[in-house]
Amino acid sequence: MEQYERKRSWVWFLLPVFVQVVGGIIAYYALKPDEPRMAKDCLYIGIVLSGINWGAFVLLLSMGLLIGEHSMMSEFERSYQWDFDI
Repeated sequence: MEQYERKRSWVWFLLPVFVQVVGGIIAYYALKPDEPRMAKDCLYIGIVLSGINWGAFVLLLSMGLLIGEHSMMSEFERSYQWDFDI
């Protein structure tokens, strides 16, 4: 009996691009029986893109909160009057 091998589409790579780690895990388990190399690549893409996304988020958050005259902390300090009368 002849074994039928399915060729998977490149569209599977879009799942981890848009859904990141979750999409990479879904693509990994969907592709693993037929194309293990493509499954690993989808998983790695999801992990890498999530890391880049979180790194950019932390970087932009820290820059926005801590640096500059118009940062959120300086706006907070200007709008809130400290009152320590006991």
